[in-house]
Amino acid sequence: KVKTDDTQWRSGSATSFQASGGALPGVIFIPFFVVILLLLYVAALNSLWLLHPGPLAEWSAGTMAEAGALHVFLVLGVWSYAGTCLTPPGFADDDCVQKWMRDVRWRTTGGRYCSQCDAPKPARVHHCRHSGRCVLRLDHFCIFANTPTGAANHKHFLLWQLYQSLAAAEMARLCFCGLAVAVDQTQQRSSSGLSG
Repeated sequence: KVKTDDTQWRSGSATSFQASGGALPGVIFIPFFVVILLLLYVAALNSLWLLHPGPLAEWSAGTMAEAGALHVFLVLGVWSYAGTCLTPPGFADDDCVQKWMRDVRWRTTGGRYCSQCDAPKPARVHHCRHSGRCVLRLDHFCIFANTPTGAANHKHFLLWQLYQSLAAAEMARLCFCGLAVAVDQTQQRSSSGLSG
């Protein structure tokens, strides 16, 4: 049972993951996620140019809106992802969380203690086995962000999911439309080759 501070946990030098019996799960998924996102982005841009050939200056306002929406969703998604990863989740032993719990009049109910941290456990505080610490309003440990989702970073996590979903929907729409245009052009070329 190793209790570490937040800076050691973030840098990975404290090995609180190993102390809690786990490994560093999110380190593998972050590069994988980045590669998949970049591939989808390139495919969506290729589809956009396939749907609207010609120089960028000749694109219509609707096409520019499509491209702009895709980029806005991607930028906001990356911003929210960074907020999810870099905002501490609200560890129960942080001073600001302790102050917040006093201000809201949260108190330890019935003498509850965390068996892993050996510390008082107020209401709505749960122990995260991956980080080895108690988190206020722990939702889950996100392996893609490599951090617990708690009271302090839950908003960032939900916004990340929203913008990621909107960007994925826009990229899928562009890719399917581009695929339909490519199939149509291929069929036209093959039919004109047969008749000529």
